Amino acid sequence: MLVPVTGQDVIGRLGRSFEGMLARLTRSKHDQRRLVQDAGHELRTPLTSLRTNISVLHRVTELPPQERDDLLRDLAQEARELTHLVDELVQLAVDEREDADSAQWVRLERP
Repeated sequence: MLVPVTGQDVIGRLGRSFEGMLARLTRSKHDQRRLVQDAGHELRTPLTSLRTNISVLHRVTELPPQERDDLLRDLAQEARELTHLVDELVQLAVDEREDADSAQWVRLERP
């Protein structure tokens, strides 16, 4: 319990509401951390492949034409995948910002 709450009056109900809000914020922060960790993992995979392919490009004159074409195709695919992942992250951030902007009025006085 984050906020000590007793009673059934307005203050007690407000305390329980506040406690629920804090619990939701804690879950949200945990979910955001997990999302960032997952996104980092998803981004590292194509980045590793890009670094590997770039190191192979240093030997481009030694590669047969078909291998060069395959390598360039791989690089283009990895760049598309990274672009897609970044676009998804940006869209997620925009969606969350729109959710945060949807404030609602709440009556605090007794009916």
